[in-house]
Amino acid sequence: MATERPKSGYQVAKTDWQIFTNNGRFDNELPPSQRLNRAKSAGYKVFVLPMPKPVKPKHPTTISEKAQLQADNVENCVLVWLHQSTDGKSKISQESKTQLQQVVNSVKIFADPTECQAFMSKIKDEKILVILSGEIEENFVSNIHDEKQLEFIYIYSPNKVKEELWFTEYPEIRGIYDTIRSLSEQLGKDVKTIDSSLLNFEIMEKALSKNLSKESQQEVMFMYDQLFRNIVLKAPDENMEDMYEFCEEKYRANHKAQAFIKELRTTYTASDSIKCYTRDEFLYGMLNKALRTHQYDMLYVLRVFIRHLHEQIAETQKATESIVGKTLFRGLTMDNEDFERLQKNKDALLSISTFLSTSLDRKVALDFAKQAVGNNKKVGLLMEITVEKDTGVPVANISTISNFEYEKELLFSMGSVFRINSLKHLSNEGIWVVSLTLTDEHDQRLTALKEHFQKSLTNSNNCVNFAQLMYKVAKWEKSEYFYLMALPIETSPQGRYVLYNNLAMVKDKLEQYDAALHFYNKSLALKETGASNDASNRATTYNNIGTVYYNQKKMDKAIEYFEKAIKICNSEENKNEELEATLHANIAGILNDQGKHDEALQKCQEALAIRTRIFPEIDPTIASTYSSLASTMSHKKLYTKAVEYAEKALYIDRQSLPPEHPQTLIHENNLEVYKQRLEQHQQSDK
Repeated sequence: MATERPKSGYQVAKTDWQIFTNNGRFDNELPPSQRLNRAKSAGYKVFVLPMPKPVKPKHPTTISEKAQLQADNVENCVLVWLHQSTDGKSKISQESKTQLQQVVNSVKIFADPTECQAFMSKIKDEKILVILSGEIEENFVSNIHDEKQLEFIYIYSPNKVKEELWFTEYPEIRGIYDTIRSLSEQLGKDVKTIDSSLLNFEIMEKALSKNLSKESQQEVMFMYDQLFRNIVLKAPDENMEDMYEFCEEKYRANHKAQAFIKELRTTYTASDSIKCYTRDEFLYGMLNKALRTHQYDMLYVLRVFIRHLHEQIAETQKATESIVGKTLFRGLTMDNEDFERLQKNKDALLSISTFLSTSLDRKVALDFAKQAVGNNKKVGLLMEITVEKDTGVPVANISTISNFEYEKELLFSMGSVFRINSLKHLSNEGIWVVSLTLTDEHDQRLTALKEHFQKSLTNSNNCVNFAQLMYKVAKWEKSEYFYLMALPIETSPQGRYVLYNNLAMVKDKLEQYDAALHFYNKSLALKETGASNDASNRATTYNNIGTVYYNQKKMDKAIEYFEKAIKICNSEENKNEELEATLHANIAGILNDQGKHDEALQKCQEALAIRTRIFPEIDPTIASTYSSLASTMSHKKLYTKAVEYAEKALYIDRQSLPPEHPQTLIHENNLEVYKQRLEQHQQSDK
């Protein structure tokens, strides 16, 4: 089933997105219990999406309140301290922990090595720094030294224990420290290096791949990052209170950070953004981590500062000498896995979603890259960037503004794209050099899809735009949160009508069907005010209510509301092709359930004809239509065609949706089912 967004004066998108419930997760032709059992017995992966219990909507007080829940660690590093004591009496003091939190905000303390290792294995987005004290066992070090996210190990011994011979076997061991102060100093240096080296990049082919590889989903995230960028840069908001509250909460144990936040509250202006960004404080690491890991809720908290930083870079660019024709440098230590990705894509495009610091001084960059020499987990990389033309992404010489004038720093705003020219090894330096050229090349199909999505992200209420973006990347609970934030701000009946409809769509995604119906009915109740007098809007809501009843297996009610929507759409003055296509697809689902597969096929084809005409060619709604066609073909036992359509659906998913999107996971499972059926059918014919 698919839902449709209502029309509004705020250009809220009408693009429909297929609703996925238990009815479509493995095989549309079987009841849920049989489908689950068959999937398990067949040995397939079974993806069970969360089914939260219906809850009464709660209006959050601030954006930062939710972001605190979503972002437990806002920095690039987590400090893990394992203290093993044979007598069980010696413990780590709160004072020692607080001292370390002045350097690394997230400090986790363990007494049990098994629990410590289990915690480390779950870390995906941060680098791990480990302190060992008390009884130090080689066995533990041996177990953890290959952990992907482990960066360094520090031996803390107030009594300055003698260095064991086995210490030298593990290059991760940084040294032995007898005071918290000396340990903190080394940690501070290492954290700066890590912050500078964690550069998130996506590899993009100049034209999207034609196969079903999952790799293309990484480049799609760059498109969603651009959508976020456009939301932030076009918003007039100047309220930074969310950011201050968020940072105060996150850094409540960090006295230095609290002093910095207090200073910002009293003295900060937009013209201070570059100075604050390059200052030896938390903003640099926090902002780029949020951009690197696509934490859009945290980025919303930082939205005003992000815009100020972008605008000051652009203003500085106009006021300083052009860098066209110059070569810029960036040195970093890169994980082996990321370097291998780079090696495999020498003629591709490289996109960077974060702000990017570079230097005119090759030696400064080279010194950074050389820090990887001797580390078997890292590759030292020197980026040589040639700027041949202005590509629209601001880049400016900030040497006179930055806190590090000696680095001759040039700062790119987020969203830069480079063409990879060559990659060569400098054996005498022990590093690699990648030659890049700043470019404005993009895949045309992704550009068309981005422009199509952009139409739904132009609401004057910025919370709505963020809610829409969260919906597109399948972050249903975050989408709900931003819609609830938008409600008190929205006063017009038409605006509230749209918000109620969109909240209902989110509730449908969360399978909170009673709550979905509640919000749909609230939108219809606004008709007395004139908000839903528009017949096309009512038709949209009727269709959406029909999908909820379909998902609840209340087929008679579903048909009743679909027919209401069809009746409105059949009149010439209420023509709405997007909704018409959605209704064709939804009716096809009903017809398949009734065993009328030929009629269902016709409806699917009618939906596909409209959607391929009015949507970009890699729009996710076209993927859902191909999926419906695949299901219909499977019902008709035409398994070769079912596989063909399922592959088309999955191909579009992987070109247009983020990794691990629910629609993609479902379509992957369905394709495996159809392949299995085709194989069984071919075997039975022998």
